[in-house]
Amino acid sequence: MTRLMRTPRARRVTGLGAAAVLAATGLLVGGQPAAAGPNGQQIKFEDRQHIANSVYVKGHNQHGQVVGHCWNTPTATTHLAGWWWKGSVNVHQWSKQGCRGTEKPMLRAYIPVSQPSDWTTVHN
Repeated sequence: MTRLMRTPRARRVTGLGAAAVLAATGLLVGGQPAAAGPNGQQIKFEDRQHIANSVYVKGHNQHGQVVGHCWNTPTATTHLAGWWWKGSVNVHQWSKQGCRGTEKPMLRAYIPVSQPSDWTTVHN
């Protein structure tokens, strides 16, 4: 009976080979960037009325969970990066940073599940 993979070098070489196979097939964790808009979009907020110093977005994320997050909007165009939305979302506009102060008119937007881009523009 032959004993295989007993030496540290043999285990190391085998481990490297397995990692190469996983990487080549796309199964290595964290190796794939998000594709362009396959299951929701990120929001590009345009404050055309210059009334919002922050926005709170609430709606369904790419996993179908209801979530919400606040972003400061220091410029007329702010990319609300890192959060993926789909379907109907509510965008609450606030007069001060940190989603405080006076709430301005709420916006309701529809975010498509898929499109060629990662970004959907929402504006007031």
